[in-house]
Amino acid sequence: MEEERRKVLEMLGAGTITPEQANQFLELLRTGERPPETPDQATGEAHREWPPSPPHRGHRGHGSFGFSGLDQLIQMRDHGVSVGFVREMTEAGYPALNLDQIVEARIHGLKAGFVREMDGVGLRGLPFEKLVEMRMHGVSAAFVQEMRAAGYPDLTTDELIEARMHGVSADYIREMAEMGFANLPVRDLVEARMHGVSAEFVRQMRAEGFDEISLAQLTQLRIHDISPEYLREMEELHEQMRQDAPAVEV
Repeated sequence: MEEERRKVLEMLGAGTITPEQANQFLELLRTGERPPETPDQATGEAHREWPPSPPHRGHRGHGSFGFSGLDQLIQMRDHGVSVGFVREMTEAGYPALNLDQIVEARIHGLKAGFVREMDGVGLRGLPFEKLVEMRMHGVSAAFVQEMRAAGYPDLTTDELIEARMHGVSADYIREMAEMGFANLPVRDLVEARMHGVSAEFVRQMRAEGFDEISLAQLTQLRIHDISPEYLREMEELHEQMRQDAPAVEV
């Protein structure tokens, strides 16, 4: 109980809860009181809500989530949810986030500044879940601009996320273009990068005689672990078998 009491006082000091809410929770902790049982309208069975919900303050333009008990308040405090954070997200265009979304934003480092950066590159009004996903996988405004400069100005948010997840960067795009693989669908580049097709791999395979091979074919070779070393081993084996074959008398 002392630990819960301390957390309530910390949240009060930080402005996360009101004095009225703090007093209610402290009184409940002190007395151990539980609400009286009430009959369920559907089943007729007695039930009780615990902990009871503290008074709902209304969002006043700063979010519309409510509290359902001490556990939620502790969760908010543990993840650094403050009144200022909620206000910043509201001002950035997300005034109706619920408690779970507010906590999720804090966990993944989604801040108002990130929202404004996305606005600055033309990605405005994105769904909250998409913003979280972009933040989780490191899709920044700088990454969006780099991909556009590399020749991909119209990628969707899903394509940007997939490219970032699998390491398709502006540098990788330029390296593949130098190998003759320019202006390809980003999905083809993602597939190649996922399976380890690099500019060096392309050069090595061309040195083994694969001059007119497509990126999709190179990807298939990588998937099935057909490397330059494997090709040389097979060539040496073929030559050895040819030399060891008995001569045919005419």
